[in-house]
Amino acid sequence: MKNVVFVFAALFVCVVTVNSLHAQIPRTLSYQGVLTDNAGQPRPDGSYNFTFRLYTSPTGGTAIWSESKSLPVKSGLFSTTLGDQTPFGAAVKFDQQYWLGIQVGSDPELSPRIALTSVGYSFSSLRADTASVSVASLADTTWRHSGGNIYRVNGNVGIGTATPGATLHVVNPAQQSESLLRIGSDVPGNTHLTISTSEFSSGYARLQAVKNEGAAVGDIVLNPIGGNVGIGTSAPTATLQVVSLPQQGESLLRVGSDAPGNTHLTISTSEFSSGYARLQAVKNEGAAVGDIVLNPIGGNVGIGTSAPTATLQVVSLPQQGESLLRIGSDVPGNTHLTISTSEFSSGYARLQAVKNEGAAYGDIVLNPNGGKVGIGTVSPSAELEIIGTTTTKVLKITGGGDLAEPFEISENQPIPQGALVIIDEDNPGQLKLSQQAYDKRVAGVVSGAGGINPGITLTQEGMLEGGQNVALSGRVYALATAANGPIKPGDLLTTSEVAGHAMKATDRELWPGAVIGKAMSKLESGEGLVLVLVNLQ
Repeated sequence: MKNVVFVFAALFVCVVTVNSLHAQIPRTLSYQGVLTDNAGQPRPDGSYNFTFRLYTSPTGGTAIWSESKSLPVKSGLFSTTLGDQTPFGAAVKFDQQYWLGIQVGSDPELSPRIALTSVGYSFSSLRADTASVSVASLADTTWRHSGGNIYRVNGNVGIGTATPGATLHVVNPAQQSESLLRIGSDVPGNTHLTISTSEFSSGYARLQAVKNEGAAVGDIVLNPIGGNVGIGTSAPTATLQVVSLPQQGESLLRVGSDAPGNTHLTISTSEFSSGYARLQAVKNEGAAVGDIVLNPIGGNVGIGTSAPTATLQVVSLPQQGESLLRIGSDVPGNTHLTISTSEFSSGYARLQAVKNEGAAYGDIVLNPNGGKVGIGTVSPSAELEIIGTTTTKVLKITGGGDLAEPFEISENQPIPQGALVIIDEDNPGQLKLSQQAYDKRVAGVVSGAGGINPGITLTQEGMLEGGQNVALSGRVYALATAANGPIKPGDLLTTSEVAGHAMKATDRELWPGAVIGKAMSKLESGEGLVLVLVNLQ
C-alpha cells in the first residue's frame, strides 16, 4: 500500500477581476503547506514536483486550471505562488466556490481537495465584480451584469443630465424643445421613430414615424395632462381614443390589406345607438365574412348570436348539438380542432383533432362527473391517462421519493421492505436478499419502508413487470445495523452479514462497487431503519 501524504495548508486569496485600468493588480494565490508522510512526520528536505489544480466540485470533474512546478521542502515546509507560471485563464473568474487539488510527484492526487476561502476584506470586492469603478452607496446604485445584460437595482439613469429625475431620464441639452429620442436608420428614404417634445407647452407630445427627409408618415399624440393617447385627434378624451374622420359613425378601426378581394378587420360603430358594436372581417368589396357582437350593456360577447347570455357565448347553428368550436383549415386532407358537445348528455365532451374527411385521430375527454382526462383514450382509468409518448420539460412527482423498478425475487418468500438485495448469479434478471458484507452484487433497496413509496416505477407491459419494487435511485428507508459502528448522516453504506441490512462502509479497499448510497439519518446502535440516498457506487 502506498504511503499517504498529508498536507496542512494556509491559503491566502488576492484575486480581483479588473480591466486594463487596474492591470497592475496580480491574479495570484499565495499558498503554504506542510508535507508529511502517513505517520505525520515531515518529508526529507529536498526538491519535490508538485501539481496544483483548481476544480469547481469537491470530487470528480475536470480541472479548470493546473500548474506544475518543483518546490524546495525544508522540515516539511514549502510555499509557492499559484498562477505565477500558468496564469489563471478566463474560465477562472473566482465568482463561485473552487477546490484545490494537490499532487506530489506521480502519487495520486491528495484527498480530500481543499476548499478555497476568502480573506475578510475581499468580501467588499463583490460590489465591483465586473465594473471598472465601484460606487459605495447605501442605496446600492452600482451597475450589475447577468449574462449579456447590464442593469442596476436602484437609482436613476441619466442621458444628457447628471441629475436624472426618473428611472430613465433623457435630455437633449442643445434642443430640449425638439426631438428627445430617435430610433432607426439614417439612410435617405428610410424611416426613423422620434419622440417630439416641441409641443410640450401645448400639453402634449408626439410619437412619430418620420421619413429621414423630414415628412411624418405616422403620428401618435401623447397627452401627459389627461394621461390619454389620441390617434387621429390632438385632444383625446379617453385613455386611448381613435378617430376616423370624417365618418365617425362608421368604422373606428381598420386593420388589413386594401387590395381588391382581400379582407380587412374593422370595429364598426354604426350600431352604437342600438347598444352594441360589431367586430367584423370584411371583404374589401364590402361583404362581411365574419361577425363578433360586442355588447357593452351586458358585458357579454357573442359569436354566432346577437344576444349572448354569457361573457363569451359561441353558437354553431343550426347544429348546436354537435360542434361548438372549430379551428383550422377546410382543405381536404388537412386537420381542424373541434370542441364537440354531442355527448354532453353522457356527461362529458370531447376536444378532438379531426381530419376534414371526419376521422378523429386526436382525442381529449373532459369528464366533469368523474374528473378524469384521457389523451388517446375515451375511457381514462385515472385522473390523467395518456396512451402514447409524453414529452415535458418539468415533471413534478408528489406521490413518492425514489425511482424503482419491479424485479422478480428468486427466493420463495417476499423480501421485507427496506431490505438490501443483490443480483442472483444463478437466476438471470432476478434478485435475492443480501447475506454478506461489502457485496459487489448489491442492486438496490426494496421500496416502501417507513411510508415512502416509489415516485417513479419503470415497467414494460408483457416484458418487465411483476415482482417487488426495488429503489435504484432517490430516497428510501433501508434496514440497517450499527455492527460496524454508529451510522451518521453522510456515511457511505454497504451490505453487512446481517441479512438484508446495510452497515457503515469503513474499508476503502472493499467499498468500490459495494456502496448502496449515503445515510441521511443516524443509527446509534442495534438495528433499525435509516433514510438512504440511493446512489450505487
